[in-house]
Amino acid sequence: MLIARRLLLLALLLPSCTGESKAPSQVQGELVAIYRFDGHALLPEYEPLPPGDPVEGLIALLSQPPQDNDLLTFVPRGSFESSSEREGASEQLVLRLSDAFWERPAGEVYAGAAQIVFTVATLEQGREALLLDGTVPGEILDGSFEPIGQPLNRELFEDVKPWIELVRPVAGAVIGSRLPVEVRLREGTADVELLRAAEGVKEVLAGERTRGGSVTLEVEDVPDGKVILSVEVGEHSVRIPLTLTL
Repeated sequence: MLIARRLLLLALLLPSCTGESKAPSQVQGELVAIYRFDGHALLPEYEPLPPGDPVEGLIALLSQPPQDNDLLTFVPRGSFESSSEREGASEQLVLRLSDAFWERPAGEVYAGAAQIVFTVATLEQGREALLLDGTVPGEILDGSFEPIGQPLNRELFEDVKPWIELVRPVAGAVIGSRLPVEVRLREGTADVELLRAAEGVKEVLAGERTRGGSVTLEVEDVPDGKVILSVEVGEHSVRIPLTLTL
């Protein structure tokens, strides 16, 4: 019932909305997963991480228009104020967010918090996030308008978990003729394909189907060059660029 209420709340808000390593090891310009809403659940797009503070860069990317016009973001421009780390029973990423983030309807705050929690996992998988409104944890309400306790983790947003999560390979990686692929799916069966990166042409170099987990794509007798890994479930898809070297 709680999940159904959350989904209903998000469904009402969507039409009116406008627009695995630690941070120090991040390379400027590397591709990172930015989670936005595709219908009532999240979907990653891969974008270059801007120079400078990686957390600030991620929040800035979240607030920008998506590459896919069908996706929506609930993180408004100017949301980021500062970030820090807090050590304790578990390492926490502390994010101070502005009034632009907090002074919105409860459903939009909830959706934006989900986007942030999944996106900052790009820096360190499994890290908890503490979202501050001023000096105190901000109020985030579930679909029954009950407060969600902070710090936040992915499990608290199970009802909007991504349609597709690409665990490996990393976007932009150099690959060989044998490509292990690991995906997590919200539901359904995925078509996993390695495509030639050519304008206007869909040339499938290798393909498998999976209901989630690991598959291996085998490529033979194909010249080296740029390729695209595509994971598609129904109308939802994720694509990342790779470089093939046989």
